[in-house]
Amino acid sequence: MISRSAVEAKVTKIMESARAIEILERQRAAIDGLRSSRRSQEFTRWQRDTEVAVQRIFGADSRHSADFSGIRYSLMVMTSSTPDSDFHEAYLHGLDTTKSILSSMIDEIRELRSGLRRR
Repeated sequence: MISRSAVEAKVTKIMESARAIEILERQRAAIDGLRSSRRSQEFTRWQRDTEVAVQRIFGADSRHSADFSGIRYSLMVMTSSTPDSDFHEAYLHGLDTTKSILSSMIDEIRELRSGLRRR
């Protein structure tokens, strides 16, 4: 587990916390517009942009990047009779998971920032 001070140092070194929050909030807000576009270029671009943002904010080797990269938007197991609705449900589950993880990252930065102000 990365220590609080290590995350704090990375966030402040790589990007100012207010800007990091702004970027993560923008990417989180875009999720609702992706709910119907499972195979779209819009989703592909959003996913890449979000991955790059998380890497810039926390570092490419951070747990935050690993958490984001580990999100699945498709089924792990399927057969020829798997209905399309199952694929869409897995996609929506991935988006919901992403929304939760981005919210957690935003809260973490806010918490660190408020801790910095108290010092």
